[in-house]
Amino acid sequence: MLRAYYTSIVLVAFLFLLLSNQSHSNPFSPFVVIDSIQVKGNQITKRNIILRELMFHEKDTLVLSDLAENISKSRENLLNTSLFNFVTIDTVRKDSLNMNVKITVVERWYIWPFPIFELADRNFNVWWKTKDFSRTDYGVYIVKDNFRGRRESLKFKFQMGYNEDMAFSYTIPYINKKQTVGMGIVADFNRNHETTYATANNEQVYYKEENTYTRERFSQGIRLTYRKNLRAMHYWEVKYNFASVSTPIVSYNPDYFLNSASVFKYFSVYYKFEYDQRDSKYYPMLGYYVALDAMKNGLGIIGDYHLNADYILLNGKYYSKINKRFYTAWGIKGKISVPGKPSYFLQRALGYSDYVRGYDYYVIDGQHYALAKSELRFVLVPTQVTKIPFIKTEKFKKIHYTIYLNGYVDAGYVCDKYYYVGNSLTNTFLLGAGISLNYVTYYDKVLGIDYSINKMKETGIFLHYIAPI
Repeated sequence: MLRAYYTSIVLVAFLFLLLSNQSHSNPFSPFVVIDSIQVKGNQITKRNIILRELMFHEKDTLVLSDLAENISKSRENLLNTSLFNFVTIDTVRKDSLNMNVKITVVERWYIWPFPIFELADRNFNVWWKTKDFSRTDYGVYIVKDNFRGRRESLKFKFQMGYNEDMAFSYTIPYINKKQTVGMGIVADFNRNHETTYATANNEQVYYKEENTYTRERFSQGIRLTYRKNLRAMHYWEVKYNFASVSTPIVSYNPDYFLNSASVFKYFSVYYKFEYDQRDSKYYPMLGYYVALDAMKNGLGIIGDYHLNADYILLNGKYYSKINKRFYTAWGIKGKISVPGKPSYFLQRALGYSDYVRGYDYYVIDGQHYALAKSELRFVLVPTQVTKIPFIKTEKFKKIHYTIYLNGYVDAGYVCDKYYYVGNSLTNTFLLGAGISLNYVTYYDKVLGIDYSINKMKETGIFLHYIAPI
């Protein structure tokens, strides 16, 4: 009996020492409470705009093991607003349970009177074939980002030259207390002396008149956005559209507006959903992105019943890390249009914003298309942060840049049932490959130089200004 008594005392003492040792080795709770959030550097941006992008809020209780990921994603969200050049998020323990968060931002320059001097062609490589300086646009583009410190955007465009364009837009990201609903208005007037009226031999065909305008366009509309989840966004846009062309264009291509029409009036409704889990919107290296676009052209309000230009577009991208220097990027996109002959004016496929690298000189129009892109990325120069000594303002003084060396393979296919005659690249498999050197720097700027080869064994050096995937 006495022996059992001493044995129980020893067991109790052992358990006490074991528990006390665990408590000493882990003095903090497995949970953490965000006691306060401090924000520094936001001279213009309102505090609530910054707090909206965080994965946590004051007085939230978080699992300690999830804290690092929440902080990382919050920083990505803030950088992807395009309001800041640099963002740091630090934490300080207040006690065993509570923690203070300190956010420091370096704001960008928000008002830009951009001088416009642009090439009117689809890309630099097409323009370089002719080096025709009459095919240039000039003017001024005034942008006020982060208007009133609320992430609103105000834009004016006054452009002359090859394309005369006047445009205005105003976007408000949030109009409700929960900061989930936004809206915007857009208006644009454009006219040209030279107009693309057809595609032949996989290139655009132009008609030009020196003393009059061959095409005029006008559109105005309203946009709505809904963003309940920080990484998910819904867009809606309703627009009224008007376009007219000169008589010779109708005679050259009666299907430009369909039925030999010279005037085109219609309403359009556009919807887009996107779910963005990338570390960066401008040159992502990790994460994924999925989006769905749907367009309805013609509501039957003003006689626009059968435009045959409605479509659904699916887009997916995936980015992963192999090791410290090597990454992969994958993208797939597909467009499906409603049955029926569309007008040339509303038909778009590859050769514009979407393209197979190596076919930069060509336009491949059609009703449906599929596009796949793959890329192996090597970090040639890891991210460098430096300061320009003769610049005083913090908005420009501190810069970052990274250089990548990439190899890629692209593939595509365009289905065209109506305008394929004389265009050999439609209804056939497209394949392109090459290497590229990409320079990525602050203010979301990307400069890329590609050396590509296509399936016709044509090679070339091409420039681009956005991430291809």
